[in-house]
Amino acid sequence: MRKWLLRVLVIIVFIVLIGPFLIPLPPIGVEAATLADAGGYFINVDGLSTYVLEMGKKTDPPVVLLHGWGASTLHGVSRLPR
Repeated sequence: MRKWLLRVLVIIVFIVLIGPFLIPLPPIGVEAATLADAGGYFINVDGLSTYVLEMGKKTDPPVVLLHGWGASTLHGVSRLPR
């Protein structure tokens, strides 16, 4: 009985945690450039289009802020002086 219950729990955990990653997402139909802030631009890095936003004085030392997956540039911009 316990082995059966353990197997069912493992299957449920697999479905809940791993299952969503196995389902392909449909394209959203919006180009990234239309969502980008007017102050930034896109660069190509190893075939991947990456959005860049530069702020501050050119004489100040550069600081690079990288956000995690699922975040956006807007999360870090609010912390910077304009």
